[in-house]
Parts: sequence; C-alpha cells; structure tokens
Amino acid sequence: MRYLLTFFIFIIHLLYSQNIIYVPDQYSQIQFAINAASNGDIVQVRPGIYYENINLKGKDISLVSNHYFNLGDTQIIKDTIIDGGKKGTVIRIQSGEPSSALIWGFTIQNGLGTGTNDVYTSGAGININTHKNIDGLLPSGASSSPQIRYCIFKNNDGGTGNGAAIHAY
Repeated sequence: MRYLLTFFIFIIHLLYSQNIIYVPDQYSQIQFAINAASNGDIVQVRPGIYYENINLKGKDISLVSNHYFNLGDTQIIKDTIIDGGKKGTVIRIQSGEPSSALIWGFTIQNGLGTGTNDVYTSGAGININTHKNIDGLLPSGASSSPQIRYCIFKNNDGGTGNGAAIHAY
C-alpha cells in the first residue's frame, strides 16, 4: 500500500510538473536551481554534499534527490546531503507558501538556529515522513503544509528559539 501511495504521489507530481532541473548538471547550487524554477517544477539533486542554506521563496516546487526516482535505495538519502555549515537554518519555508511543496530524500545537517528543535514550524502546518529523524519536531499552525519525505536530520543545533534544519514560519 505504501508503495502504491508513493507511486501515486510520483505520478501526480510528474503530470503537473513543467520541468525537471538538475543539480549539479544544470546549476551548481540548489538555491540557483530554486531561483530558476517555476511553480510545478522538480529540482532533482544528484548525490553529493551541498554546503548551502536554501529558501524555497514561496515556490510550489518539488525538491528531490535521486531517491525520488529510485525508491528503496536508502543509500541515496545518505549520499545526498544539504549541509548548512552551522550558518543558519538549512531549509527555509515561509508561511503561506504553497501547500504542495515537496522535499524528498535528503540528509539535512549542520543547521544552526536559535531554537530548541531542528524541525520547527510556527504558523505553518507540516507533514513529515522521515527516513530517520533524530533531532526533533515541533509542529504548530496550519497555513501551509509542505511535504517532507524520507529525510535524515543530523547534527542540527536549535539553540533557544527557532529551528535549525527546516524552519517553516
């Protein structure tokens, strides 16, 4: 049943996608690909370590690793890393961003926030199905519902306020 649901989500995203943008093939950084993306696009990130702090900028996009197209290969999740370099939140999702934004199949690490939780939502609903979540979750509100699937969170430092790995506000 789980694979059928995953397949259904995959088909829906493909049907409504305008374009697939490849990182690092077309853009050297994930944020550059997000900047170039339009609503409905898929930003597909190949395995590697990407030292970035990214912002979806209100776009209704799918940010996915190769795991999205190769279900069952969990090594891809471990090999596709977004590393915040302890320079701030790794992935920022603003309140009111489209509810169908999708983040799928990454290791999200070394975020530095001012919060106690690495996955933090304030004023944004969030739907998380992680492969391994070792750093925490504090959901609240319901103004947007990004889908976060098959991600690993590690070495994120929230501090005393907002989250470090993913900050949806």
